This record gives sequence, structure tokens and C-alpha cells, in this order.
Amino acid sequence: MIAETDQSLVDLRNLRALVAVADQGSFRGAARSLGYTQSAISHQIALLERGLDAPMFIRPGGRAAVIHHSGPKDSGSPLHVHHRESEWFYVLDGELTVWVGGQVVRAPAGSFVFGPQGTPHTFTVSSPGGARFLLVTEPAGFEGFMRSCAEPAQSLTLPPRPSVPPDPGRMTAIAAEYGLDILGPPGIPS
Repeated sequence: MIAETDQSLVDLRNLRALVAVADQGSFRGAARSLGYTQSAISHQIALLERGLDAPMFIRPGGRAAVIHHSGPKDSGSPLHVHHRESEWFYVLDGELTVWVGGQVVRAPAGSFVFGPQGTPHTFTVSSPGGARFLLVTEPAGFEGFMRSCAEPAQSLTLPPRPSVPPDPGRMTAIAAEYGLDILGPPGIPS
């Protein structure tokens, strides 16, 4: 099942504030970059959280993780299923192709795609120049898996392609610790 943005639930100004917070690393930086007050950014995020019925930032009492991704063409995730959280994607730049429960969605910049808990899904960066997107999980916890498997970026540019793919056995073992099952290799199933 795929749910795309409903303008009555998500206002683009709220998403713009979320993107600015992700890009700048703080509410204060987002306010400065958009020419708003920090209070206005907090208000925009609160409206977004209310519309989606889920907090967007890990904080005391929070329930969601927001992860800012940049990826080159053809990068993506293995086919997997989350047993503890739902996952959604908001595409900032470029385009993703997302497969959720047997449905394929082309997701250009500005798109929102939802992957419910317990539903197999995967994604691939499909634009030639790569893509930037927010990956949000609710409840939080998935970010621990990402930290365990990923290598931190050295700069805010697309990293070179790895010369060797990740070890599938290691990734599967770490995934199990975080309530994930890896079901297949990266790429959109046919």
C-alpha cells in the first residue's frame, strides 16, 4: 500500500522547514537560512508533526528518526521489511524509484512515498545526477541500524562508489538486531 502526499495533511511550507532543518543541522540554522525566526520553524515542524501524527525528530518523548540521504544513480537499499517501524521518503532533489508491496512508484523531487511497517520495500536512485532525500522512520530506532552499517560521509558531496559491495552476511545479522529482514538484493524486483 502506498500513500502519497495529501495537501490537506502536509503543507509544502512545513516540508520546506523540515528540509532546512535537515540541511542546516538545527532549528536555528534553518531559521537563519530561510529568514524566519526559530519560533516560526518550530511552529512549521509542529504543524507537520500534527498533520502526519508523528514527531519528526529524535528528542525526549519523540517517536521518529529523520535521516538525510545523498546517493548516486543506481544506489539504493536491498529488498527488506521493517518489523518495528514504518518508513517514508521525501525526495528533495533528483528521483527515486520505490517498490512497496509489489507497486512501483516513480518519485521525482517533491514526492512523498510511504512504506508501512511489515510491508516489503526497496528503492533505487534513478536520476543520472543522483538524489537527495529524507528517509523518516516511525518509531525511531532504524537510525541505529544505519549507523552500524554505514560509513559517515567525509563531506556534503556524493561519495565515490564503493569498490566492494557490503558484506551481505554482516548486513543481514545487523538488520536482525534492529527488527529488519533482508529479503533480496538491491534493485527493483521485476
